[in-house]
Amino acid sequence: MVSPDDIRREIFNDVSSQLDNKLIFARAKDDSINAIEQGINVIVDATNVNVDLRKRWIDDIQSKVECKLQAKLFWIDKDKAYERIAADLRNKVDRSNVPKELIDKMYIQFLQSVKSLKTEGYEIIQEYIE
Repeated sequence: MVSPDDIRREIFNDVSSQLDNKLIFARAKDDSINAIEQGINVIVDATNVNVDLRKRWIDDIQSKVECKLQAKLFWIDKDKAYERIAADLRNKVDRSNVPKELIDKMYIQFLQSVKSLKTEGYEIIQEYIE
């Protein structure tokens, strides 16, 4: 599994750090390419709701290695997301402290970006609804 949050934790010792997302995602891309080249299936643990960034990222990977794109969609009410994050933080879970405003923005992006997954070449293999 390739997780930008884990890379943030490794490099900045802070899962919530937004200091250098370009560096974080370049490392995630390199880790993904290296694993695919070794014949390892890769799961990218990232929200990836920005269609343009997601497309560029995948196009770059596919220019270097052949891979099949599959997506698992997690449908959750944004109020439930707020509650989960708050509960995790109260319980001292080492997780990203995502502000409510960012969740709102990402939720709207998610609803818009889901529409383009199939045209981007993704096979939707599973949907989770809560």
